[in-house]
Amino acid sequence: MLNLLIDFLFCDIDWSIVIDIISIITSSVLSIVAIAISVKTLKQSNNAIIETSRADIKFFFDTPTGVNQYIVLKNFGNSSGTIVDFNISPKLDYSKSPKLNDLPGNPTIIDYRNIVLAPGQTIKSWFPLRDYKDKRFNVSISYKTLNKTYTENYPLDVSYVDSINYIYTTNSETPDEKTALVGIENNLMRLTEKL
Repeated sequence: MLNLLIDFLFCDIDWSIVIDIISIITSSVLSIVAIAISVKTLKQSNNAIIETSRADIKFFFDTPTGVNQYIVLKNFGNSSGTIVDFNISPKLDYSKSPKLNDLPGNPTIIDYRNIVLAPGQTIKSWFPLRDYKDKRFNVSISYKTLNKTYTENYPLDVSYVDSINYIYTTNSETPDEKTALVGIENNLMRLTEKL
């Protein structure tokens, strides 16, 4: 084998042809690699465009004033989205609140399906979080946008609601001046944070 290699190297070959063949093979391999990189880059760019263009629907709890509590569905994305399925465990129920235990099992916004949310649109509904028995929830939401269905699962913990300062007490006592001023100051701070 070594003899064949030596004969090949020292025989009368036109080396320009060998160099041309090597350069053709090298340029072909580089072209294939460049095409593969271009295809991968185009796919990543397309995925990035879809991710920035799609709907991004979230469910969360909100206490904007510290007194009112809401359950909220909001589309943070740039396209409209349709809610296909929504599950929260444990299930939200107005009758689980001590102050509303005589309220019949009215549906909440999460009991509805096929809700379409435009970009930036919010649907909120009052819900008694402060006195609610359950504090930790597991959320599963599926929505369709740009002809694709997305499913997101995440936990929610609303134990922070208990620690929010309230302006007014739950009984009929009127707060003193200092308590009322502190409450007003806290609400103004929350308002400026939102703006």
